[in-house]
Amino acid sequence: MSELFIIINMCDRLNTHAVVEPFIIATNRHLSVVHPIHKLLLPHYRDTMNINALARNVLVNAEGVIDRIDVLVGKLFFRIVCCIIQGLGFH
Repeated sequence: MSELFIIINMCDRLNTHAVVEPFIIATNRHLSVVHPIHKLLLPHYRDTMNINALARNVLVNAEGVIDRIDVLVGKLFFRIVCCIIQGLGFH
């Protein structure tokens, strides 16, 4: 049961953070920092990019925490992450 909880919990976080990242990138590229929409969104995604980078470096990589928790759960989670990331387009 705990393995299922880990997978569900991590997938939920991955879906929320990974889905928001392209919007953050687009906002930073195309809106001025003085734009009202940029100012409105900034408090909501201020640390998301740093959290995502840290998660990729510590949790989700091939030798990360997820692999150390349980080899089977880690490999399964890594496959899920790869499938989700392949579905995202950063154009």
